[in-house]
Amino acid sequence: MPKAIAVQAVFLIGVIAIFLFFIAAIFWGWIDTTKLGTSQATCSAKRISYCAGFTGDKKPFDWSNKEPLNCDQFNIVKPDDQCCTDNKEDVSKCW
Repeated sequence: MPKAIAVQAVFLIGVIAIFLFFIAAIFWGWIDTTKLGTSQATCSAKRISYCAGFTGDKKPFDWSNKEPLNCDQFNIVKPDDQCCTDNKEDVSKCW
């Protein structure tokens, strides 16, 4: 006699698979969440990420090409590279 699969179990497996797909898509950059909108929060995150990107001799991303692009409207401008490297523990001194 064959065993039946509960509809709830199939639904749960489907929901988990869809959830994992979207997590992987965001993680690997297939879905770029930074293009969803420019706000003060996304521009502040860009500024913090820029200063955090100075590791060793490596420079972070190019400020003018990284989304969000219109951060000037929130008075958020590119931090000084020298300030970011000198104040790695407290990058808030750079703005």
